[in-house]
Amino acid sequence: MAASPRRRTLVLFGTLAAIQTVLFFLTFASTMHRFDTGEAATPIEQTVDVVAQLFAFPIVTATRLLPPRSFPGLWGWVPFVLNGLLWSALAVLVLEYRRRRTAAVTS
Repeated sequence: MAASPRRRTLVLFGTLAAIQTVLFFLTFASTMHRFDTGEAATPIEQTVDVVAQLFAFPIVTATRLLPPRSFPGLWGWVPFVLNGLLWSALAVLVLEYRRRRTAAVTS
């Protein structure tokens, strides 16, 4: 039985939000380590940073244009949640398009 679009959206949102959060903390931790030691970033750290920046696009990236105190306290997580919703909605649309296209070809 196929998962409903709502369930698929929730699973994708949770997955993408978890990936984005883990990448955020990984890049933060590696940056602090390099700041303390003065070492250059390793290729893995550079790759994680690039992937984190891709997942942060477009909403989290756009918030850099706002004044620094636009999202005080826990409100700072709002752009991450909105970004996760955007990416999961896009993923659901792509998967639904592929499913319908495959169903049209096989029938």
